Amino acid sequence: MEILLENLTITRGEKKIVENFTAKFNGPGLIQVIGPNGAGKTTLFHAILGLLKPNKGRILIDEEDVTGSTQKLKGKVAYLPQRFEIPRNLPLTVFEFMECCMRLNSKWPRVIRREISHDRIIRALKLVGLEEEIWDSGISKLSGGQFQRLMIARTLMLETPIIILDEPLSNIDPEGRKTMADLFGEISNGRLLIISSHDPMLLMPYTSKILVLGGGQAYYGAPEEVVTKGVLNKIYGECLIEVKDHIHIVDWH
Repeated sequence: MEILLENLTITRGEKKIVENFTAKFNGPGLIQVIGPNGAGKTTLFHAILGLLKPNKGRILIDEEDVTGSTQKLKGKVAYLPQRFEIPRNLPLTVFEFMECCMRLNSKWPRVIRREISHDRIIRALKLVGLEEEIWDSGISKLSGGQFQRLMIARTLMLETPIIILDEPLSNIDPEGRKTMADLFGEISNGRLLIISSHDPMLLMPYTSKILVLGGGQAYYGAPEEVVTKGVLNKIYGECLIEVKDHIHIVDWH
């Protein structure tokens, strides 16, 4: 599984996200995308997903040109957005919500054998640590962290070879973030995960490549090549601090 960004230029308004940028995201493995707020991480993801067309260049998945096309990504890529447009007051239980999402993402005719549907749902819910006791609870009763886990489960349930996760660890408590980071590391052994994060060190043990975006600049490579004081200082400026030879990013969202 491979995503090729070929000579890509993307702008948002008058702001340049990347210019003449080429990179390969190879899987299985975990690719991190980091950068300050407003750097264009979500915009880049939207371009990969075909939700917006780049100003220049192409996007290929496994050598197929998917530039500007969402339909060609069906069954290949699952996406977890940073913000959800799902009303929390929907009269659905956790399990019913997962069933609806599975049917909406299936091919026509949208008929799924019940036992297969349930098997994938149960596997995903257990993976993200949502206890069986709350599967029959309404999604309106979930805490922010539980709802975030549900949305991650919804994405994993699709079992696509490529998964893009935009800030998946937001709203999850510190202990839970470590658990989820370990889960993403495990999943990346068999799939290509592309994850944006404000806490890159948490996922670093599992990261094969990292893309740093900011101010129209893009640096891509192995963590030891990219996560350096020189590169990060160009991108984060005053948000970068050094404590006893350790680099820390002071960022927010």
